[in-house]
Amino acid sequence: MSTESRVHFQLLPVELLHKIFDCLKAETIVFSMRRVCKQLYSSANACNRYELDFRYISKSDLPLLAHIIDPNAIISLILSKTETERSIRSLLKHFRTDFTKLQSLTLFYLYDRDLKVIQKRIIKYPLKTFSIFNDLCYIRKTEAYISNILLHKDLRKIEVKLDFNSIDIIDWPISCGLEHVIIDNCSSTTVYVILNRSPNLGTLVISDNYFENSKETITNDKQFNSVISLSLAIGENIAMENIRLLLSCLPCLAHLRLISKTLGRSYHSKGYSIEEISILVLW
Repeated sequence: MSTESRVHFQLLPVELLHKIFDCLKAETIVFSMRRVCKQLYSSANACNRYELDFRYISKSDLPLLAHIIDPNAIISLILSKTETERSIRSLLKHFRTDFTKLQSLTLFYLYDRDLKVIQKRIIKYPLKTFSIFNDLCYIRKTEAYISNILLHKDLRKIEVKLDFNSIDIIDWPISCGLEHVIIDNCSSTTVYVILNRSPNLGTLVISDNYFENSKETITNDKQFNSVISLSLAIGENIAMENIRLLLSCLPCLAHLRLISKTLGRSYHSKGYSIEEISILVLW
């Protein structure tokens, strides 16, 4: 390759460098890329879309990382209960200001005291994406925190995985701007509440045990034209009539995915035809 045709990495436009940074961990950008040359140093300092995953940031690196990165340049946070006694409060205290530009927040198995800190320092700012994975052995008021987050007018995507029946306790606002919902362990009644109160909903994913209770009676005469993608995880005791009713309410549905932990032949033994149900077998 001739000298004239060579392109040096540090000579790339800053916008392209930031696109490359999007594929790297924050620690790699700050502790490696930033130290290569003046151009990358300046590009790293100008980056305004850092994503921090506290699950993999060491205790020794955190103070320096928090000193270098402006909290206003952080758009995504992943927080988790750690094996040590470090609380979320002790992690966040290293940052000099709140995360006012935060767009995405993911929480794994946190305690009640941690969610109180998060509600004070993070949740008060507009989020576009929120995910929480918790169970009742860690926190007793998860549903109340989620209900509060659902009031955010900018929230567009939410993923909630809780203990069985916990999702049914969540207070879904009368009208919210959600476009993408991923939930599990919920009743069909809750699904219709979500559909009725999410006029912009385009994608709905129920990832576990939907329509297991065939005794649950569902009545609905409304159609939800905004939903174009539906994924359901169903069990052997599926109530087929409820499936039919749900599908009849989604006239614009373009993508349907039914997932079963049971082999498809078990459904034939119950009298369901191929035309009635298409199963994507995962196990």
